[in-house]
Amino acid sequence: MEDLTGKTAWVTGSARGIGRALAIALAQRGCRVAVHFRRSQTQAQKVAARIDAVGGESLLLQSDLVDPDQVRDNLETIRKEWRRLDILINNAGDYLRRPIERVTPEVFHRYSRGALEPAVNTSLLALPLMRKRHWGRIINLGYIFADRLVGNPNVAAYHVGKTGLLAFTYSLARRAAKWGITVNMLSPGMNENTVNRPRNPEEFVPAGRLSKHRDLENAVMFLLRDESEMITGTHMKVSGGLWV
Repeated sequence: MEDLTGKTAWVTGSARGIGRALAIALAQRGCRVAVHFRRSQTQAQKVAARIDAVGGESLLLQSDLVDPDQVRDNLETIRKEWRRLDILINNAGDYLRRPIERVTPEVFHRYSRGALEPAVNTSLLALPLMRKRHWGRIINLGYIFADRLVGNPNVAAYHVGKTGLLAFTYSLARRAAKWGITVNMLSPGMNENTVNRPRNPEEFVPAGRLSKHRDLENAVMFLLRDESEMITGTHMKVSGGLWV
């Protein structure tokens, strides 16, 4: 198990699901973790309590990450409490599954922004804290089709936002490398909490099963290692060969 003692992390959208699992996994490895939520305060408090119960140190942050000023407030809290930020995992993002002909322009823009802007805002505003120590890891949770220009009329807004996030990941990775900061996108395939998952995943997933939170945890821990400093600007798919 990786030893992350002394490091600090901010996991956005960590009140439930993948974000919750990653926040707890980091804390179990000695990392101080900022637990973030937008509306799910009760669930976020339970995650923070779980971290504290295993001897970890947590910080509870609330914000709508589409608003840069709220992101600034969150980062100022981290700076005051811990004086540093080493790891940023951008898990928060809006998801809409609806036929495109039933989506208004206003709704489309809201959800495409919600899939892109939280990670853009946190990454750009967290850079000064990471550059100060000349070390950092930014991991953006993505979408398995983000690097494929295919039509998906049921999740069009989400696809647009995540494709934009992949382009942002590539661009930031090229610039941040000289500061000792890596930037990567990590995309789950059919995960254990995937909406509308099939009854028989072995018929769809070459590996014969849905991916689990622990599979994503393992990928994250690999990217956090010092030995992974040359791995940046990648799109890593934790999918068991699905849609390769």
